[in-house]
Amino acid sequence: MIPDPALLTADEQRVQNFDINLARMRKYLGGKKRKIPKDAFIALTQQPESDFRFGHAQFDFHTRNHEGLAYVGLSLWANEKPLDEIIVPMCISNALRQAL
Repeated sequence: MIPDPALLTADEQRVQNFDINLARMRKYLGGKKRKIPKDAFIALTQQPESDFRFGHAQFDFHTRNHEGLAYVGLSLWANEKPLDEIIVPMCISNALRQAL
């Protein structure tokens, strides 16, 4: 995980193993009923081990007092070789804090 240094700070742990449960994935893909809920994040909050979740990793980062558009980069590797990179844009705002 690579946080946007202009707006985000992160803990030291920026590298994690991401193990994929292949048995669970094969069961899900082989089943007739493959439905992901409209709001997958709410479903995962209510049932963390949902059948469409094959693995997970969690990174902590902090926004400090900055607002604006920030990015988090995720780099996926296997056997010490890069596979793919994902850039996730996010809008950081304290609008909720101001409303309180």
